[in-house]
Amino acid sequence: MQFLWVVVGHLHRLRKSSVILAILTLLLYNLFSVIFFTNVEGWDWSHAIYFAMVTMSTVGFGDLYPTQWYSQLVALPFILVGIVLVFGQIGSVVGLVIEPLFKGSRALVERVVPATYVDITGNGKPDFKVPRRPMIFYSKGMIGPIVILLLFQMVSACIFVAVEPSWDLWTAWWYVMVTATTVGYGDMSVSKDNVGALIWASFHILVSVSLLAALVGDIEVLMEERKELMTRAFHFKKCHEKETLKSLDMDKSGELRRYEFMVGMLLQIGKLSHEDLRPLEALFDKIDVDKDGVVKPHALEVAVGQELADASVQNAMKVLEAAVGEEMVDMEHEQEKGKVKPSVTPV
Repeated sequence: MQFLWVVVGHLHRLRKSSVILAILTLLLYNLFSVIFFTNVEGWDWSHAIYFAMVTMSTVGFGDLYPTQWYSQLVALPFILVGIVLVFGQIGSVVGLVIEPLFKGSRALVERVVPATYVDITGNGKPDFKVPRRPMIFYSKGMIGPIVILLLFQMVSACIFVAVEPSWDLWTAWWYVMVTATTVGYGDMSVSKDNVGALIWASFHILVSVSLLAALVGDIEVLMEERKELMTRAFHFKKCHEKETLKSLDMDKSGELRRYEFMVGMLLQIGKLSHEDLRPLEALFDKIDVDKDGVVKPHALEVAVGQELADASVQNAMKVLEAAVGEEMVDMEHEQEKGKVKPSVTPV
């Protein structure tokens, strides 16, 4: 039950209209295939659906194909629409259903083989995770998703043995793996007079290819995660070097203030750049009327009012509002959500 709630939560990340649109697009794609190819090629409805699945997933066994020139002409846009529009949307929905399984399997492996954490502050709470060497890191991260993929293929192979009496388990295993990887050699295919086999093959193609796509996407997620871990480790090392600490006194006053330290560290670890600071420095210089580096309360209120009333600022605000106003409102809402999120253990 908890897994189902997680899946629902992930699906909620897609707008409801997007999920409906993906399902509707898949239905219309298959409906077109049934109407057109049954009349032009003489196939039955199960052949047409099977052909649609093989086409949009790029498996391309070669067991069914258009034979008339006008049928081939229609098949060309049919291929493009299937790959770009239909499978892309369905793959996103299937991927969100599968993602909790991948994360759950990775969490299980993490409990069995826990990572090493570093407590920098000495408060007994881990501050960041020590990155493992690539072989260990990716093995831990991918073993769960790979097992899920192989289990699905094994179950699928057993079902194919049941619906295709002439197949043994190895034959079915070869078929499901060639299908899942979209290689589609064409050396074997399901019986064209077996409706049950065609329907199961259509479902298997849709899920297994989406599962493989999710697996590849998961590798990219792991690569980004390890890159982030390595970056944090590098920053920790960099920020505790003598030369780095000495360079934080940017005004060369011999004193290191708290915010000078914070800004200096952000610059050192690449979270800020001097290009980011220049417009902020220019804004401070405008509201620092006395040019003494300090804006007093009354002067701050007056200066802020003047800045907001500035014609160029108002014009810039209008341009931004017209161009990306809605997106900026969404970003503000996300920022507000981030402010009230419960604290989590850093990783």
